Amino acid sequence: MLLAGTHGWPARLLKRCSIIRRCSDLPQGNRCPAADEVRAWADRVVLGLGLCPWAARAAQKGTLRYMTCSEENPLAVASFIRSEAVRLQGRRLPPLSTSLVVCPRVPEWKDFKTFDSWVTNGQVEDLEDMVSLVVFHPAFERWHALSPELVPGSHVRAYFEEADGQRSSGALPAVVQSLDPGVVGARRVGLKFLDDGAEQWVPQEWLSPPAVSQEPLPDNWMHRAPHPTVHLIRRRDLEAVRNAEGGYDAVAAVQAKNSRCLRHLSQDELHRLATQAE
Repeated sequence: MLLAGTHGWPARLLKRCSIIRRCSDLPQGNRCPAADEVRAWADRVVLGLGLCPWAARAAQKGTLRYMTCSEENPLAVASFIRSEAVRLQGRRLPPLSTSLVVCPRVPEWKDFKTFDSWVTNGQVEDLEDMVSLVVFHPAFERWHALSPELVPGSHVRAYFEEADGQRSSGALPAVVQSLDPGVVGARRVGLKFLDDGAEQWVPQEWLSPPAVSQEPLPDNWMHRAPHPTVHLIRRRDLEAVRNAEGGYDAVAAVQAKNSRCLRHLSQDELHRLATQAE
């Protein structure tokens, strides 16, 4: 459960995560290694670096599943994901039951932006009340460094959070109030919108250029799995984490810790972690 990465702990787990392979349309004899490769990557990066305590607990309990969807058509993948989301709602499944659906065979998903847009723009319908979908991709690049000229008091244009929790359709003028991760959280900016005086802590990617640079943050590496992958996290598990005593503070603390951890690794070290063989 990568709460720490998107809204993405210690290492060396005693139990293996379950791997489901669905490769009936591949030539006989192929092992369909995509799920194995994503699992090995997660063992090294997500679990090995201690980036997600909830994923670690799920792995220890055997409730973290990896499966390969061999479909080549996005509509067929959507059906596969919907079926898995329904399965995850089973009453007998224990807490922290979660699935990573590896999708190596859709040609257009070699492009990160195409895959990210497909997942985040709700192409898999009717899942909002069941699961949250998290994106992994070899070329994941969503987060960029803020402009070095940005300081409290700077005027920017930024999207804001609507009442339903979604990003607004347009950006509005705002003034920066805080850039301190200890106050607003990792990869967030405290803003006061000038039209109505509303104050929000928004993801920094919601700021319009030139407030955000083109320099990728090291944080992107925690989502650079070897194949396009959709992580299904049950809504009831997210709510349980957030509603626990100190839940929001715990998630924010892990996000800040992850950013510090990844900043302290060199690009060569991050690349080796992401690509080395199991």
